Amino acid sequence: MVAFSLDPARTILTALFPAVGERDEAALAQAAAGGDREAFTELVRRCQGRVFGLCYRLVGERDGASDAAQETFARAFAALGSYDPGQRFDVWVLRIARNLCYDQLRRKGFQPALDEEATVAAVDLSPSVEARLEQAQAIRDLESALEKLPPRDREILALYYVQRRTTRDIAEIVGTAPGTIMARLFRARAKLRELLAEAA
Repeated sequence: MVAFSLDPARTILTALFPAVGERDEAALAQAAAGGDREAFTELVRRCQGRVFGLCYRLVGERDGASDAAQETFARAFAALGSYDPGQRFDVWVLRIARNLCYDQLRRKGFQPALDEEATVAAVDLSPSVEARLEQAQAIRDLESALEKLPPRDREILALYYVQRRTTRDIAEIVGTAPGTIMARLFRARAKLRELLAEAA
């Protein structure tokens, strides 16, 4: 007797009638543009962490980053009619977040800010107090060095190392060529190394 599996049938049915959680971003964006709030909620759920992370790296503090992320999604919802389904939705939203944060930085002027709570929360619980203190100091040194970098350099480092974006994705978000991103990444790393060496 041959066992019958529903997996191939389920795969075909899912392809024909995907559940909201399984739909691709372009289909979700089109549905959201048509007024489907559940589709937009799913899009927000999928990329809210990345949007907040970029906003935090650019703005430099939690409350401002949270406000910027919320405003990003409000602007994205309002602009869904102009979204090109041929483009990745998360890249499109990150570009909106980037532009919004740069607008805020221009209005306020750049002021470095360290979020002590985020620094402490990022510390891994090590077996010894001494190891935890050393790790906390290393994180503070890194955060301090990052805050001294211009927003353009912080942006590139955050997108590449924190969000693990490819240079091609970053180029789309920033609106430049991948080769330019590689050069900017190289320069940003060099500046960061210099700042960390000065702190040591």
